Amino acid sequence: MLFICRLLSRLPLIVLHTVGSRAGWIAYLFSSVYRHHFAENWLRWQNWHGQHPELSPSGVSNQARRAAIATSGQLAMELPKTWLRPPEELRRLIVDVQGQQHIEEALQDGKGVLLLTPHIGNFELIALHIGMHYPITSLFRPARQEFLRKLMYMGRNQGRAKTSPADISGVRAMLKALKNNQIIGMLPDQTPQVGEGQWANFFGHPAWTMTLAARLSIAAGATLLALCERLPRSTGYRIQFSPPREELFGETAERVQQINNELEQVIAQLPCQYLWGYNRYKRPRGVPLPPAKIMSANTS
Repeated sequence: MLFICRLLSRLPLIVLHTVGSRAGWIAYLFSSVYRHHFAENWLRWQNWHGQHPELSPSGVSNQARRAAIATSGQLAMELPKTWLRPPEELRRLIVDVQGQQHIEEALQDGKGVLLLTPHIGNFELIALHIGMHYPITSLFRPARQEFLRKLMYMGRNQGRAKTSPADISGVRAMLKALKNNQIIGMLPDQTPQVGEGQWANFFGHPAWTMTLAARLSIAAGATLLALCERLPRSTGYRIQFSPPREELFGETAERVQQINNELEQVIAQLPCQYLWGYNRYKRPRGVPLPPAKIMSANTS
């Protein structure tokens, strides 16, 4: 499998994306579970968009929906190139970077930086890009397959980028990095386990949401949102870094909802590249039902 991935990594990006788009449709057509999750999440996005149409003018068009179906396949096919090609080649793929001055200014001021990246575009490329310039520590959950675990470790630990497991040792590593005025990265729209989250609205529906990102934002000197966009015709990627629209404030519970609100805004910029097929709204075993105040907020 590693040999096959190395072969795939040498293919042009346009070939990987073309094959990946078809793979995304195959998954959609032949997996009823995936299709069900995609349809439910897309409907929630449509309903949310109806209340904020100005944020994404064409975000619920049929063209956007069809593009979103292809997204997961494109991500799967571009990962070998992202993880296995040398930094010089990755630099050529990143044709535009916006907002990196926010990171540089925070580091110059002696602040630790928390990067929050939703599952949109080629999110794997963001930490590798940062690792070409600065130390960055990212949390990860090991894959179940041994081959994939090895591949992910090889791909994510390059340059000055390193990973830490999503356990207490990883949290300590993240806090240590912030204390040393370094950069840490997270995917805050993953569904956490029981005891690791709280209920919060996400696109107008209760979602069991991790609290770790909110807790780390309290310790960080600066919190930024990151997005890596696939450019048209597979010409490369554009990476964007931006501060939250409003400063995060309050205790953990308030920050959890604020972060979800900020992620909604980021995803609204590029809904056709978000992984809508991810089961974001599942309730892990042992997690109680959403409290009445959250349910009523979604039915009012």
